[in-house]
Amino acid sequence: MINLSTGPLELSSEVREALFAQPIPHRGSAFKAIFKNLTDFISNHVSVRETFILTGSGTLANEVMLQQIKGLGSKGLILNSGEFGNRLCKQAHRLGIPFMSLEPNAQNEFVLKNIEAQLDTHKLSWILFCHCETSTGVAQELKAISDLAKHKGVLAFVDCMSTFGTTYLNLENVAMATASSGKGICSAPGLALIFCNLSYKKLQNVPSYFDLNLYKDCAGVPFTISSNSVSALNVAAIQNLNTAKYNLLNTQSYMVATAFNYLGILPYHKPFSRVFTFQPLQVATQLGNNLLLSGITSSYESSYHLEKNWLQLALFGNYDNSLIVDSISVISAVLREK
Repeated sequence: MINLSTGPLELSSEVREALFAQPIPHRGSAFKAIFKNLTDFISNHVSVRETFILTGSGTLANEVMLQQIKGLGSKGLILNSGEFGNRLCKQAHRLGIPFMSLEPNAQNEFVLKNIEAQLDTHKLSWILFCHCETSTGVAQELKAISDLAKHKGVLAFVDCMSTFGTTYLNLENVAMATASSGKGICSAPGLALIFCNLSYKKLQNVPSYFDLNLYKDCAGVPFTISSNSVSALNVAAIQNLNTAKYNLLNTQSYMVATAFNYLGILPYHKPFSRVFTFQPLQVATQLGNNLLLSGITSSYESSYHLEKNWLQLALFGNYDNSLIVDSISVISAVLREK
């Protein structure tokens, strides 16, 4: 099987070994050393002051980030880029956070002058957006938007679920960003990551599980966390957070995009995105099942896939170029089937 889904991904033998090792105490010195080395390594790699790791999904990471946004006590702008941009809006609404929302243009992009106009017109103090909208695969210009935010004195908050581990991230102008362990970092699902440059406030009436100050006071580990999950993430970070992987994925992304163009398929996609989302002529679930029978794992069973008849292929993992060539041949053959 070739896993080209948006997750969970195929794990390396070293990551699997870490997952199935004998657990060690999360209060012990051995675990604390692994945890600190991991968070320091990630922080240096993405250019932030500190990294928090919590037990939970990427949605939990966004909940914690939104608690910090709520603590600002001000109104902001959420870029509603699709299924997961809309989820951010719903989460903010549940928390009673005041915000404006902005929809993308016909190319699923946000024009900087339109963002700037919203910030100026409504006197907004923060902006929140998905770097890559996983549901479509369209990635936004992180540097351009975060630079604009800095120029305007606005705090930038970013969901990096589908770009952490798949492309180089420089978050120095970002107040806070989020990711998870089950996507491009190629570890097992179950850990939520928060990257922080923000001088976060001590929040009142916030559940302790969401309080970053509590994590800070406890050296990042106030509650039980799986030593196996952390150790596996540590191995995966060393294997995947590097320029060699990013350059290889750039090449492979171009290969897939070129093949799709030859086949007459126009997916929602940008050059620095790793997700290809398209609406096939046939029923997407049938195509996904046929790909599965042919050895290709894709994504097509989420509610938004079913609603829009979408199928997704993602380049999140570690693949040889020959494997991508073989995959393209298989996908082309399945698409030609009646």
